[in-house]
Amino acid sequence: MKLLQIFTFVVLFFLLTGEIFAKATHGQGNYRWRNDNGSEITATWLEGENLAINIGPGYNFRLRVELYNVIEIINPTLKLYYTDDRIEGEWIAITTDGSSNAFKLALSSNFTDGDAVTDQLTNTYDCPHEGGQMIESTSSFTISVSTDNTKEIEWCLQATGNAEHGTTYYMELRDSDNNPLDRYMSVPTLTYDQALPVDLAAFTATQQGKNVLLNWTTASEFDNLGFILERRVNQADWKTIVSYQTDAALQGKGNATTNTRYTYTDTRAPQNATCEYRLCDVDIHGAVAQIGSTQLNIAAIPTAYSLEPAYPNPFNPSTNIRFHLAQDGLVKLTVLDMLGRAVKTIDNTWLPAGSYTRTWNAVNDNNQTVPSGVYFIRLETANANLVQKAVLIR
Repeated sequence: MKLLQIFTFVVLFFLLTGEIFAKATHGQGNYRWRNDNGSEITATWLEGENLAINIGPGYNFRLRVELYNVIEIINPTLKLYYTDDRIEGEWIAITTDGSSNAFKLALSSNFTDGDAVTDQLTNTYDCPHEGGQMIESTSSFTISVSTDNTKEIEWCLQATGNAEHGTTYYMELRDSDNNPLDRYMSVPTLTYDQALPVDLAAFTATQQGKNVLLNWTTASEFDNLGFILERRVNQADWKTIVSYQTDAALQGKGNATTNTRYTYTDTRAPQNATCEYRLCDVDIHGAVAQIGSTQLNIAAIPTAYSLEPAYPNPFNPSTNIRFHLAQDGLVKLTVLDMLGRAVKTIDNTWLPAGSYTRTWNAVNDNNQTVPSGVYFIRLETANANLVQKAVLIR
């Protein structure tokens, strides 16, 4: 009887210590931070351990983790956790609920190795060692990794409004008892930066004949890939009219600390309608953020030629000149002094029918400042010769 008790104790000891050893050697290994841009070639932007990434709000990013096993464990229950204090902080499980957590699971439309469903935790990637596994629970998953083998699991994540600016976060795979997988000491880290990649200084829309001229200026740019312009008419749905992918003029400067001006002409703007324009930025990680909007009431094509009074008038230092063309043709817009001498030629070109606005900043053709006095603004076309008076007071 005593011999049986000793045998039972030895068996239990090896079973228990074997399980402990197995858990201790089932580890989280290498990881990769990845862009959620739909490309398996350019998706990885940082490789190797102990490297941190900076991310902003409102866009998806991906984390791929390699699991390593020297003794086969069948179906351990695992979760992905985060903390802002690796030594003493609370480790919080990441789920699809972002109401209180700093991060949430965000299914990627770019994944191609499994069907995306609402309650799915994540898709996984088929690694060269063992086939990847699709995870179907938002709270935990089970996985089997064969002896001396690895398997790679991938999540699509998103920072929520609860993430703190400038804070470094750590992520780690843990078991159902909140114990870390302890083969490797390094864990993925990231720093949350809520600043937009573009500091927009101005965004305007101006009708120029049948077209709308869009201008915007950035005060600074950080990792800026380019812009997208959207338009909607009379409160209808937004539609993309142009992007950096179709027009090189909308490509960003990457990183810049000085003012940069951009312009685009919308040649398909509807007439006699209220148009809203929305400017979006795309950073190098593929994140899209709305950075500006403007509205414009687009007038119908004029039925007669007219030159409106300059405004403001009297003026200093500049005045606006608005005119309307009933037909396409050559247009000459000039400023004359009291003796009828040309001071400034503002336009001398062919223009399509429509309405236009020009600005005179009280300089002559040599860009010299003109003195106070009475000036005449003259509009000449093949079918019209119109004059308005403007008074400069310095």
